[in-house]
Amino acid sequence: MDVRIRSESAEDHDAVRGLLLDAFDGDDVPARLVELLRDSSVDVPGMAFVALVEERLVGYAKLTHLDIHGDRSFVALNLTPVGVATAHQGRGIGRMLVEHALRAAEEGSDVPLVILEGDPRHYHRYGFRRASGAGIERPSSSIPDAAFQFAPLSRYQAEHHRGRAEYPQPFHELQAYGP
Repeated sequence: MDVRIRSESAEDHDAVRGLLLDAFDGDDVPARLVELLRDSSVDVPGMAFVALVEERLVGYAKLTHLDIHGDRSFVALNLTPVGVATAHQGRGIGRMLVEHALRAAEEGSDVPLVILEGDPRHYHRYGFRRASGAGIERPSSSIPDAAFQFAPLSRYQAEHHRGRAEYPQPFHELQAYGP
């Protein structure tokens, strides 16, 4: 199976919506969140990715800015959502998207880390670890501590990159955090 990953284009928007509805069992919150994030100040041009198999969109991942407030407030990137079409799950496409997004974050931004919510058993293999263990607090107590994770990038310095994450307005509008 030949998988190609590229940046999302405006022509992909309808297909991304359909893909996310499929990938998240009809839950429209991830698709609505992407639409709101695209139109928000936290959107990062060129940091949303689609995976294609035979020119058919089968996967999606998006990075957006995320503020971390502390003694030295800073901006990180938030990786959400990551979704793969049901018919293509279990084939490594999600892994390819996460790895691609992390490379893009390292090479195309000046942030020190990437945040995500997810199963630690899955994301540990990509270098993600429990954020609270590094002094990065989750934005809501409804998010399980183990699920709120970060991956350090080359600019990460543990002593400077601590604080409380604050999800941008689109997450609050949809209550799109935690279980």
